[in-house]
Amino acid sequence: MNRSTCSRSWPLLALAALAACSSSPGSGGGTSGGLGLGTGGGSGGSPDSGFSCAANQIACGGSCVDPKSDPANCGACLKSCATGQACVAGTCTATCTGASGTLCGGVCVDLQSDQANCGACGKACAAGEACSKGACTAAGGCPSPLTSCTSGELSTCTNLADDPANCGSCGHGCGSGVACLNSQCQACAPGATLCGTTCTDTQTDPANCGGCASAGGHACTSEQLCKSGACVNVCAADAGQTACPEGASVACVDVSTDVNNCGACGKGCAAGQGCDGGTCSCPTGRSLCGSGAQAACIDTSSDPQNCGACGQVCSSDLCHAGSCLFCAAGTYAFGSLTEVPAGSEPSPAGVADFNGDGRPDLAAANVGDGTLGILLGTGSGFAAQIAVPIALDTAALAVGPLDRNGHPDVATLSGASDGVSVAVTQVTDGGATSFSVIGPFACTATLEPAAVAIADVNGDELPDLIVGGTGITLSPPFVAGTLDIFHQQADGGFPAQSDQTLTAGQSVQAIAALKLGVDGGLALATADQMGGAVVVIPAANLSAAASYTVGNGPVALAAADLNGDGAADLVVLNQIDSTVNVLTAQTGGSFNVGTAISVAGTGYLTGITLIPEGLTLGDVNGDGVPDILVTLADFTTETGDDSVEYLINQGNGTFAPPVSVPAAGSGFSPASIVLHDLNGDGLPDLALGNGGSGSFAGVLYGQCP
Repeated sequence: MNRSTCSRSWPLLALAALAACSSSPGSGGGTSGGLGLGTGGGSGGSPDSGFSCAANQIACGGSCVDPKSDPANCGACLKSCATGQACVAGTCTATCTGASGTLCGGVCVDLQSDQANCGACGKACAAGEACSKGACTAAGGCPSPLTSCTSGELSTCTNLADDPANCGSCGHGCGSGVACLNSQCQACAPGATLCGTTCTDTQTDPANCGGCASAGGHACTSEQLCKSGACVNVCAADAGQTACPEGASVACVDVSTDVNNCGACGKGCAAGQGCDGGTCSCPTGRSLCGSGAQAACIDTSSDPQNCGACGQVCSSDLCHAGSCLFCAAGTYAFGSLTEVPAGSEPSPAGVADFNGDGRPDLAAANVGDGTLGILLGTGSGFAAQIAVPIALDTAALAVGPLDRNGHPDVATLSGASDGVSVAVTQVTDGGATSFSVIGPFACTATLEPAAVAIADVNGDELPDLIVGGTGITLSPPFVAGTLDIFHQQADGGFPAQSDQTLTAGQSVQAIAALKLGVDGGLALATADQMGGAVVVIPAANLSAAASYTVGNGPVALAAADLNGDGAADLVVLNQIDSTVNVLTAQTGGSFNVGTAISVAGTGYLTGITLIPEGLTLGDVNGDGVPDILVTLADFTTETGDDSVEYLINQGNGTFAPPVSVPAAGSGFSPASIVLHDLNGDGLPDLALGNGGSGSFAGVLYGQCP
């Protein structure tokens, strides 16, 4: 076959040679062009014949190649290395060694100095830049503190302070076994060997044990030490020891007891914890609070930042027996009686925020003049009362939301009309507060109403009115305790007469609404004064009333969780024998009646007996559990031994002996009682109804002595 053109594989041919190129017959070997070069493409990997190359090269495909390093012609023409391999000494290999230890494009290169692969494969330095220590820098320029040193045609950035080949200045070598320290050639101390740039004792150095690791030595494992130039195990496993890192070396520890390596190397225990059996734990009586470096064993019985539980902070900075206290343990007190002007004989009293300003207000039923007095709180006292006409002979009141405007309302009883009225709270956008009265609504069964409560009895999410008192029967004892229920209607009103009646003992004197058990529904509990009992009626089954015998003449009743089990308990005040009974909730919704606790006896003036009148439950000392408070009236003198007694809950539903607080004043006799922070100082205060002749309610402000 004749050829009429020259091959494009030879770009270096002179113009004269190109001009001499002409068609001439050839026989398999290609075309001759006057330069004595043979054509490429020899079969079987054989070198091109008639092609002149250097001594270490062969001609392959019209080019001279080095078969010892060319990955396309490794060891012979057309013998290509696979992707990821390099040609080293004529053999395809997957690894690179020595300074040229990185494979880039099938060639082993030194990323520290290769112009085309500076610091990374394919990262070429620009014209005028040099690759030194893996970074392209201006020729002759190196980043501080490096200096450019030239060896042959290669410029290298080096640190003259520690380079044994350029110590203090370029080209100043230190020689074999001599280190460069602070730009000075210094021989290693006797027994030390220069490994890299550091003098080390290869008899003890775990990184260069028996010799430099780069020259035949060994790097010991984390559980070995270098002794006499050999790596040896550190710890005796049969002694229960484990090798754990300790700084630059290792230490033998017992991970079953070591607080810094508890259960495993590096697993440290928190402050105050011990290590037992490989587990971190706090001493008895302390709890682990916090996390990470802040974790510590804390005595939650006394730490005000973790009182009773981790993270429970006492605002008073007082923690006692795991509970926050308002004042130092056992020192809480109340001030002297403060008179708050109201109407005539404001005996029943309640507390609520009627106008929504965040400050508690007082409600007092003025028995003597037939009005309901609303005294709005100012933060430091109370404004003049808003007198709302209701009815004479008011027996009791209850405070709670009855309509849908979000403000509390007041239900009041009238003994004269045997009915209940409701003072509905109305607040304008400007904060002006007024009250409109609806009712009275007549009782069907009760002839002598004595107690009123607000609760959703039928579960329609509308609060209902419950009135308790005494009715007449035709058989002995010819009286019966009665409950008249007024179910709220869809329009917010109530029926003119009660639409449901119940019987509860012989004489209802007080009502408490509560939830039965932890997950139970609503129940109505009543104090049966004549029967000496507490009657509990489940709202879900009004015929399943249960009666519990208590003290003589129960007149007041309150409900709260007293022992922290999540179920509401009951406390009843027995007026005739001056005692209280605690009824502890049991599984299934029943109650266990505790032993009677005396709350009154001889007063401050010897020989004068006090009569218990009012009862409430609330946290007196700030420990988070309800205490018992009782008012005691002295009816023998005008300014006698009237007082309040409180019994501190021990945290489990048992109570300390009563503590008496004087509450005497001219024309004052304590009746109803409410515990509430009335002035916003963080301490609970006492609001007292006045059963005496004065036209004022009473307040005892809490204080720390």
